[in-house]
Amino acid sequence: MSTNQLPKPARHTVTYDEAARIVDSYFSSLDAKISALAKEAFPPQALKLFTADGTMLEFGKDDDIQEATEITEGTPVKLADGGKVEDGDYVMPDGTTYKIAEGVVKEIVKPTTEQLAAMIRKDMKDFKAELRNIIVRKPFKRTGYLK
Repeated sequence: MSTNQLPKPARHTVTYDEAARIVDSYFSSLDAKISALAKEAFPPQALKLFTADGTMLEFGKDDDIQEATEITEGTPVKLADGGKVEDGDYVMPDGTTYKIAEGVVKEIVKPTTEQLAAMIRKDMKDFKAELRNIIVRKPFKRTGYLK
């Protein structure tokens, strides 16, 4: 070996398990960093949903409810502007009805299959009516080029 050459490092073979552990560790730390940045940039908020009649309701406290599937009986609810929700039934666009009393969800009534099918048929009928107003079928105009 000449004097200006560095010694070669000893080779270490990495087993499959070691490589998997290294990669998993790297992606776990990356996930934690990205999640922290996302929470800092976009702080979690309580779930806000519109009812079928356009009233915006806020479910849960702070960020404990993030999806409609997490709403259960006993979930606190208020108006999105911070006001108190009146007791009564609130129907959502998907047909789910929340029975609310004293600012808390007391009962959740899911639509039946028949009700869902009827809603889909109505939406399709309305959509077709909208398309009829947009699409006007005019016959081809005869020109001198076509004989």
